[in-house]
Amino acid sequence: MRTMPQDRINRGYIQSWNLVYERKLPSDFVVSLGYVGTQTVRQLADHNINWSPPGGGTAGRQFFPLSEVDVLFWDGWLSSNYHSLQVAVNRRFRDGFFVKGAYTYGRAINMTDDDGWAGVNWNDPDLIHRNRAQAGYNRPHVLQLASIYELPIGRGDTTLDRIIGGWSLNGIFSVSQNTPFTVTSSSPINTRGNLQTADQVGSVNKLGGIGVGNPYYDRAAFAPVTRVPGTDCTNFDCYGNSGRNILRGPTFVNLDLSVVRSFRMTEEVALEFRTEFLNATNTPHFNNPTGNVSSSNFMYITSTSANAPERIIRFGLKLSF
Repeated sequence: MRTMPQDRINRGYIQSWNLVYERKLPSDFVVSLGYVGTQTVRQLADHNINWSPPGGGTAGRQFFPLSEVDVLFWDGWLSSNYHSLQVAVNRRFRDGFFVKGAYTYGRAINMTDDDGWAGVNWNDPDLIHRNRAQAGYNRPHVLQLASIYELPIGRGDTTLDRIIGGWSLNGIFSVSQNTPFTVTSSSPINTRGNLQTADQVGSVNKLGGIGVGNPYYDRAAFAPVTRVPGTDCTNFDCYGNSGRNILRGPTFVNLDLSVVRSFRMTEEVALEFRTEFLNATNTPHFNNPTGNVSSSNFMYITSTSANAPERIIRFGLKLSF
């Protein structure tokens, strides 16, 4: 990191580019295939320049005894990038049928997830490279598909048509991988400004368990760091050999459905009744497992996502005039 005068900041910028091929297919379907990428240069972030090495504790901070707390240097000194393959399928509303779908295979790489006010996990200049990994919000595979279908009954002007017609089915189906997480350790290596991760001691096998006693990943694949700083580990080895954001939890699958009935009362007045089923299949959306190897719940999934609740049924009535 380069030190600049106090009245100057290395301001960053973002480069973006894309290439998309689009083609119209029969039945009014339009398919597009594209590559989308971005590059952030000189991303703004904090750098804790008052860190200490393993075993150093507070007395080992760079500015001790002048300062015994974190000293944050804010500047544009990081980088990040995103690359993706994006496929879209669309059909405009015609003959009572509408489709809109998208699939993205992408990868975001960064050194911190925040937009300029976050720091990094490792502040020792010799370990800065350890921060670079897949972003904490990275979901490599995301699929979304929405449709509207008006049932082909009761489309005439007779009394019977007005009684049995006006029905439509709507749905949104989505699948997305979970966000990644870091396997950490609570071993006391007595450092400041640097993260302690676990040691990976074996192959990581996905077991897929849910709940306490049923690990999602093999717990035996990781172990706490027991090496003693200054005795049997170097500056790098003391922090654990596993990296940032190396695992991810269960994939999210969700289906929202709605049934709509429209009544044309007069030429200017219409009534619509709607029934909506959010998470219609009542599929649980689990959070990542506990990632601290020193925890009794290590690799156990003990909660669900607050952003994806259990099934919700809603009713609505709308009068248009």
